[in-house]
This record gives sequence, C-alpha cells and structure tokens, in this order.
Amino acid sequence: MMKDNPALASYISSAQKLHEASWKLQGDLIERQERQQKQLLEYKKRLEEQVEARKREVIEKDPDLKELNHLLEMKRRELNALSATGGLKRDVDNLRGDISTLEGRIVARTVAVSEDQVLSRCHCWSEADHRSVRDSSTLIGPPPKR
Repeated sequence: MMKDNPALASYISSAQKLHEASWKLQGDLIERQERQQKQLLEYKKRLEEQVEARKREVIEKDPDLKELNHLLEMKRRELNALSATGGLKRDVDNLRGDISTLEGRIVARTVAVSEDQVLSRCHCWSEADHRSVRDSSTLIGPPPKR
C-alpha cells in the first residue's frame, strides 16, 4: 500500500525520523540532567564541608569558649584533688554543681557560636540545593507533588 502511495511513504519516513530525533533529544536531556545533578551533589558536599570547617574554626577561636573550657578544667582538677584528699562531701557536691553549670554554659555557647549568620545562610542555600537536586531527579515529567 505504501508503494502505491508515495505521499504516505514520505509521511511515515518523516514521522520515523522525527521519532528518532525526539528519542535522541530526550536521551541528551537525560544525560545533561544527570550531569547537572551530579554537579549539584558535588557542590552541596563541598559547601557542607566548608560550613563544617567554618563552624570548627569559629568554635576553636571563640574567646568565651576558651575561658569556659579553662574554668571547667580548673574545676575538674580541683574536684580530683579534693576527692583524693578526702574533702568534705558538701565541697565535692558544690564542685560537681559548678562543673555541671559550666558544661551547660559551654554547650549553650557552642550552639550560639555555631549559629553565626554566614553559616546560617550557607545552610539555607544547602537546603535549597538539596530540594533542587531532589526535584531534578525526576528527569522527565512534572516535579513530584509535596
């Protein structure tokens, strides 16, 4: 039938070429999206590493934390010395309370220092990248419903 109708043969041939071209374009699109997703994941990993390094640096350099850790170490030494010499239970309990208070202050200060503005922004960007990577993982089609 196609041999009898050259217009139909030409139409079918054009449709097949269009179909092949669309499959090639779709394959190229998938490859590009996979490459971009990989790049985003690498960027996110580098950003998270930089944020963690910055947090460690800020915590290590904080003068208040240094002072609190120094006081804690002194109180621990004092407690050890008092315990070794058989000090009064009341004095030992007071030192343990001081140590507990200092440990709480150190935790609070560490949290406050690690939540600095630059780090918070980086964390927000990192979360946005994570959503972008998650959404782009659908490759072809509408984004997933939330």
